[in-house]
Amino acid sequence: MSLNTQRSDILSILTSKDTFHKFKSYQSDIVEIESEIFRLKNQLENIDKIGSYKKDLETKKEESKDSGKRLISVIKNDENTTLDEINERFNSIAKEISDFATRIYIKENKNNNLDFETEITKNKSKTKQSEGYTAQKIQCVAFDLSVISYYSEKGNKLQNFIYHDGVFESLHDKEKVNLINLVKRYCDLYNIQYIMSAIDSDIPEELSQEISEYTARELNKDDTLLNIGF
Repeated sequence: MSLNTQRSDILSILTSKDTFHKFKSYQSDIVEIESEIFRLKNQLENIDKIGSYKKDLETKKEESKDSGKRLISVIKNDENTTLDEINERFNSIAKEISDFATRIYIKENKNNNLDFETEITKNKSKTKQSEGYTAQKIQCVAFDLSVISYYSEKGNKLQNFIYHDGVFESLHDKEKVNLINLVKRYCDLYNIQYIMSAIDSDIPEELSQEISEYTARELNKDDTLLNIGF
């Protein structure tokens, strides 16, 4: 076969549409295969990372369990009177506002962590009152004031700022008066800055003048306070 004939055959192959399409198809397949190889490599790296994260997670869980056990041991120590003293304040505040006895108690959950619960007693018997909306509002106030006042008295201030929203909701007028009188006394005693929000209709007549003197700002439905909408 002459050189010209060979050259002609090669040119024919190169210019053949079928050959060109196959070449382009092979190129496309190679790109897809390379992309899949790259993806699988990334997956393998992620699998290694996941394995590392799982090990770290298990380590942290064990450390958390150990910390929980140590914390429970400290709290249950007879020489640790912190919870008892906070409980005394907690109960005293709740009684002054709404005349019920309450206490905080601690339960150890299945994860060796602590759950803080409250209960209300009447005539030395437990009731389900602590599950009610009103009781929970009062207990929230009592808890914040009891903890902050306790540490303030010990010279270890956590903070001196409390904000409660809608505390007056569902309270009787007598309870509202008791609450305001108690808050004023605690603020004076422990240098607490106390902020509460309430709607006009929840403010009893006998407190309207006194509360107006302490009102820092009146809000409408489009206003926010501490990034909270009203």
